[in-house]
Amino acid sequence: MLTQGSTKVFKTRPGQRLARTHTSSETDLTSQHLDVQVSPGSALILLPDPVTCFRSAKYNQIQKFHIAEGSSAVLLDWITSGRKSLGEEWVFSRYYSLNELWVDGKRIARDPLLLEEDSNPIESLPTRTLEDRLKPYSCYATILMYGPSHLSYNTKSSFGIQ
Repeated sequence: MLTQGSTKVFKTRPGQRLARTHTSSETDLTSQHLDVQVSPGSALILLPDPVTCFRSAKYNQIQKFHIAEGSSAVLLDWITSGRKSLGEEWVFSRYYSLNELWVDGKRIARDPLLLEEDSNPIESLPTRTLEDRLKPYSCYATILMYGPSHLSYNTKSSFGIQ
């Protein structure tokens, strides 16, 4: 599975949409949930473009992968620093991603990532912004691999599963 472009997370503008009836800051975020079942003897290769959070964006992502014994998975989850060309480098409010890998009903991997501006800094330590903590990097990525299949490169410049 591939995507045709990055997942873009815009900032929330409370009260800007006529259909919006709530004002809680807890609901002022973008959420995405993915729950995948991989059949026995199958392989899932998930290689999406990265998530890109714009200024002041709040994002939650929960991804659960249920793999049958004997199946394989290659899972990529990654985030960019934002729109660098607009000066939006690591200036989103919150990014939370949780990836879980289950094999025959047993969780074998759980990978949470929380990137958030410090709302309650420890007074004895100097205050550092999210940008200060994450630079000089422009991208963070996690790759989970499981199963008997392996990728091979052939002379025709394409990847395949053997």
